[in-house]
Amino acid sequence: MFVRKIKNPNGKTYIQVIDKSAGKYKVLKNIGSSSNEEEIKTLIIQGKNWINKELGVQEIDFTNYQQQMEDLFSLIT
Repeated sequence: MFVRKIKNPNGKTYIQVIDKSAGKYKVLKNIGSSSNEEEIKTLIIQGKNWINKELGVQEIDFTNYQQQMEDLFSLIT
């Protein structure tokens, strides 16, 4: 599965989740469309999140990793 961007002549970009099996492309989910670059990036992230959810992939959150390590070390000393 992967996220596909399709640009239309009307200026909008469509975001879809695609599966390629048996040599054929199949649209699994239409995520949305936009002409705004920021919204397109958000739609791509939503598509990737949808794929991870469908595949049962769990992710480890590394946001604020540095702060968490500093807090942990401050408890030790």
